[in-house]
Amino acid sequence: MLRYPSRFEEDEMSQEQIDALGHFQQMLPTNKTPLTRRQLSTTKTLLYSLELGDYNQLMSYFPNLKLTEKNATLTVEKYKEHGLGSTSQLIVEQPEQKTHELSIQQDIIIDNTTASIWQIYMLHNLWRLLPLFWHANYSAREYLFSKQTWEKIAKEINENCGNFTNDDLCPYILNNGNTFYITACFWSDFDGLVRDICAIKTKGNRIEQILDVDERVMHKYWCGILF
Repeated sequence: MLRYPSRFEEDEMSQEQIDALGHFQQMLPTNKTPLTRRQLSTTKTLLYSLELGDYNQLMSYFPNLKLTEKNATLTVEKYKEHGLGSTSQLIVEQPEQKTHELSIQQDIIIDNTTASIWQIYMLHNLWRLLPLFWHANYSAREYLFSKQTWEKIAKEINENCGNFTNDDLCPYILNNGNTFYITACFWSDFDGLVRDICAIKTKGNRIEQILDVDERVMHKYWCGILF
C-alpha cells in the first residue's frame, strides 16, 4: 500500500509522523489483522444511520467503548454557519451538568480489544461523516471496504476502476504492543481513492494518543468544485 504516493509533501510531515510511517512499513505485510464480519457489519450500520441523519444512541455502534461518566450520552451538535466553514461536533451530555465537546482521551474507556481500537479510529474521524459547512466539505469522507463499492463509485464518476483487489481496499489493524496502526480506504471528491494510516497509543484502558500518520492516494481525482 505504500507504493502509492503520499497526499503530503515530505516537508509537510512532522518527524513523529515520519517515524510512525517507518514503523508501520516495518510491520507490513505479515502483522495485519482484517476486520471481522461483525465489525464491518456494525460499522456499515453506523454509516447508514449517519446518512439518514439518525444520531440517536450513537454509543450503541461502539459496543467496545464506554463513556467515563455514568448516565452520560453522546449526541451531535450540528455545525453553525459562520466563517469559511465549520463542522458538526460530538457532544457529551450528562444529567444536570454542563455539556462539553467529546475528548476521546478524557471521555472514553476501551476494553483493549482490536475491536475497540477500530471503534476509536471511527470515532476519531466521525466529524468527517457528519454534516459540514462550506470549506469544511473538503474534509468529507466516504469509507469503503470492498472492491465492489469502489467499482460502484468509479462507475458513477466515469473513471477506470483499475485492478484493485479486496485486499487492496479492506481496512486492517496492526498491533505493536500498546501502539496500534489502523489503515482504511476512503473516497474523497477532492482527492480520490485514498488509504488512510493512523496510529493509536493506549495506556491501560484509555487512549493516550491518536496520530494521523499519512494518506496514500491510490486513484487521484478532483470533482472540479471550488468552494
